[in-house]
Amino acid sequence: MWVRSPLTLCGVCMFSAWVSSHTPKTCCSGSPTGLWLVAAVLSALLSFGESSDNHPDGPCQVSVCRQGARRLFRSPSMPEQLNRAVLKRAPQSPVTNPPLKRHRTTPVIREEEEDQEGGDPASADGRKRRCLLKTLSLCEVVPQLGGDSVSAELIGDFSKVFALPTVTGRHQDLKYITCDTMCALLNGEFSSLVESFVVVDCRYPYEYQGGHIKGAQNMPNTDEAVAELLRRHLRAHCPNRRLILVFHCEFSSERAPRMCRLLRRDDRRVNEYPALHYPELYILKGGYRDFYLAYKEHCEPQSYCPMHHEDHREELLRFRSHSRASAEERRRLQHVNRLIKL
Repeated sequence: MWVRSPLTLCGVCMFSAWVSSHTPKTCCSGSPTGLWLVAAVLSALLSFGESSDNHPDGPCQVSVCRQGARRLFRSPSMPEQLNRAVLKRAPQSPVTNPPLKRHRTTPVIREEEEDQEGGDPASADGRKRRCLLKTLSLCEVVPQLGGDSVSAELIGDFSKVFALPTVTGRHQDLKYITCDTMCALLNGEFSSLVESFVVVDCRYPYEYQGGHIKGAQNMPNTDEAVAELLRRHLRAHCPNRRLILVFHCEFSSERAPRMCRLLRRDDRRVNEYPALHYPELYILKGGYRDFYLAYKEHCEPQSYCPMHHEDHREELLRFRSHSRASAEERRRLQHVNRLIKL
């Protein structure tokens, strides 16, 4: 007789109980009947589901997985329902777990009263509104300093911005002007800011005699030229106008930048920082060669003699040897000065 257990029966136990209840123990001779046992097993496999569904106490609670006409039983050790942990994050209450506040830079806030005259009725009660103040950008600072947005850096003594528009050049620590700016300076277009200017030609004497900018002064020897400029101590007579120096050589790549740096170094040494005798120095970009090709009318004589001219080889060797000797003497003096400071 079928006995239903209070617990859920597994498929193997129910199958064994059914076979034992429907299969005779022995035949007439007292020996087990093999043919009847095989037939009973096949009949049990085909009718096991129907017998469990037609049970008087209701269908048997057996866990099965149905795939078409086959029934696969679950493992007896596997529970019917698994209480697995939920992987999704549970919703949090804003009261118990308040959201984290991110640090944010707050702009400067200004409160202003709205204009009651000519305004709409909604703003006539004089309410205060909050206005965001943006920081001053470079374009706003430059007009306050009296310069333009192109040349926004200060001159050597940090008293004012550069008077002439500058461009980038080979040496980033120096200020370059174009040939067009040089021509405008010669034509007096910057007379409202520049009282006087000195064009220093750093080329060798034979190059200078072969053609130079009108009014330029030839100073080929770097040390002697710097000492001469510091001795003169040129300055502008009007405090609102300036005196500027423009250096150039053939291409403004080596000799002019070297002399400009040397003048600034010695000028710093003889003055108390940040005061300078010559705070505003420029380099002519492209040198005399580019200026001659663009504005011959501002050159005298209107010709151009390169440094490596075939007719001036001996002069070139003599001036170069003199320049090397001056450089060696300068380095020796610098080394002596360092030892004295120690």
